[in-house]
Amino acid sequence: MIDLITKLISKKAALYLKAIHQGSLVVAFSHILDGKADKEDIQELESEIIGRIKEDLFSGTQNRYEKVVRGFNPVAETAMELALVQYIYPEWKEIWESIGDTYLTIENAARICLCDKDPVIHAHTMMEEAYEQLQKWFYFDRDGQIEHIRKTITMDERLYAYLQGSNQIKKEYESVGKRVDVDAVSKVQYIHLREKERLTTYIKNNRISKNYQLIHIQGNGNNGKRFLAEQVEREFGNSTVFIDYDALKAQEINTARKLIWYFYRECFFYQAIPCFYGVDEKNSSNKEGIEAFLHLCIYSYGSKVSRIYICTSESVDIASLLSFPVYKQQIGAPDRNERIILWEQFAGESGLETPLDTAVISAKYKLSVGQIQLAVKYLRQSELSGEIVDEKQIGKICNRILPPPSQGSIKRVYTEFTIDDLKLQPSQKQILYNICSHIWHRHKVFDTWQMQSKYTYGTGVSCLFAGPPGTGKTMAAQIMSTMLELPLYRVDLSQVVDKYIGETEKKLEAIFNLAEKSNTILFFDEADSIFGKRSEVSEAKDRYANTEVSYILQRIDEYDGIVILATNFKNNIDEAFMRRIRYVVEFVMPDAEMRYEIWKGCFPAEVPVEDIDFQYLANRFELSGGNIKNIVLNAVFLAAAEDVPVNMMHILESLRMEKLKMGKVMIARDFGEYGFYFEK
Repeated sequence: MIDLITKLISKKAALYLKAIHQGSLVVAFSHILDGKADKEDIQELESEIIGRIKEDLFSGTQNRYEKVVRGFNPVAETAMELALVQYIYPEWKEIWESIGDTYLTIENAARICLCDKDPVIHAHTMMEEAYEQLQKWFYFDRDGQIEHIRKTITMDERLYAYLQGSNQIKKEYESVGKRVDVDAVSKVQYIHLREKERLTTYIKNNRISKNYQLIHIQGNGNNGKRFLAEQVEREFGNSTVFIDYDALKAQEINTARKLIWYFYRECFFYQAIPCFYGVDEKNSSNKEGIEAFLHLCIYSYGSKVSRIYICTSESVDIASLLSFPVYKQQIGAPDRNERIILWEQFAGESGLETPLDTAVISAKYKLSVGQIQLAVKYLRQSELSGEIVDEKQIGKICNRILPPPSQGSIKRVYTEFTIDDLKLQPSQKQILYNICSHIWHRHKVFDTWQMQSKYTYGTGVSCLFAGPPGTGKTMAAQIMSTMLELPLYRVDLSQVVDKYIGETEKKLEAIFNLAEKSNTILFFDEADSIFGKRSEVSEAKDRYANTEVSYILQRIDEYDGIVILATNFKNNIDEAFMRRIRYVVEFVMPDAEMRYEIWKGCFPAEVPVEDIDFQYLANRFELSGGNIKNIVLNAVFLAAAEDVPVNMMHILESLRMEKLKMGKVMIARDFGEYGFYFEK
């Protein structure tokens, strides 16, 4: 086709140059101009081009040139022909210079098309119409001082490549946008089916509307907003062109404007739908910026496409800035079933060889679509480097990807303790396993067995760890973190409880929101200070304090993770809280047998010891596990200072200091083998 167009324009141009008595130019440029041409030649060639187009249509082949010029008036079509030939033969610039112009313009195209040296007088309306038709395919500068018909027309590399059959976007533009063709094989199983159905129905019901549709897909993180747009458009047989607003915003204004035009042209090439993404609170902090974006990305070319998608984070609202309706579709994080699909899909694509328990992983880690994909890539990387991909490695990677809470009132607690380190009654240990089973088997219970339909809220796990100081409450929380491979965060109640009305609720709400995003275990130590018994209402502050407690009850019910409350005094906890608590673990002072295990377990194999009578220590002194740990650590330091193994005298001296700290005095009466100590 391009060879026929080249012949056609060489004849048209030669005929015009001879008509204006510039035949010498025809001779001078005989390699690109046909000096023997006449009107019959031109008509015959035009008929041949039309015949070629018809052949393509009958054979089902898309003729790209015909698609571009379809609907063009004669001036616009001639301008397209000239631009194409000038791209092949740059010498055409010399022809324009010889007749008093420098570049190809619509006015010059009209001269050759109409064989008229001054077409402005007779065909100005046709030339203005040609300008409107050509704007989709050629980028015209924004200089308002230059009349439309005298603006330069230049065929760029991408348009020429498209006409030649290429589908490749310029490499330097790939960081800003990309096209996903309708016939591209979708590798990801679709997850947001309800949202897809709702959006598809809306588009079907509004297709008769003359105005283009603006669809705002709103949601946080990489949760499939773009994928939703792509899948919906696939239903209508359309490709999608994705344009990164954040990358556009980093460009100088004229460069950004040209990039927007470039990607809209990709939409025109393929009957694709544009989708702008990457609009969030960080790059749209002011109203003026969003309004400028809407004008730049939507108003300029929006009328030339049937609809436009804009994907933003939850906090960005554009409806109030528009003079026409916008359809808003919110999209949340994938649920457990959807996360299972994604884990399996991405694991298969990546070539991950280690089988994954996707039901357990999906119940434990509330990752977005993009985060799951990234996690699988990390796991495959670990596998290739020879690391074992086990539950611990999966937890490590998922916790690395999840955004850590960043607030002063919530702090990460790291631990390496295991269940064997905790000296607790077997029945109480079993309760810890039962708590963990809520996470391990959440998918089976709520999704496979459909218990979710009976429990629309309160599906999280709330636990109360009650017992005297030093009996292992904090250690148990740490051990649960290790067992589940979930991060543990201690809530600093000193920074939460506020004397001002409503401030405590605000701070707690922020904590729960952070925890939900990061999939954490929340640990409230000394919880009775905030979860304590409600008081009789005798003054205004009591009423507000009770409202505070009611709010906390509601928020714990809504939380989908694990909340652990620890208290030294179980009776101080409000009864309403106790009804909401799923599990209570009682931590009691250890008996002699358990104290013996604790004493022995406190010494690593590397610590040198000499003649320590663990049985004597366990039988003689009633201490909590926390006290015993303190005593052992201090005794080891005493031995290190003397550069000798730890012996009983170090232990007893350390024990005396621990008792003194507790307000008790130990007096030595008889210095037998160890001495007999009495408390006073």
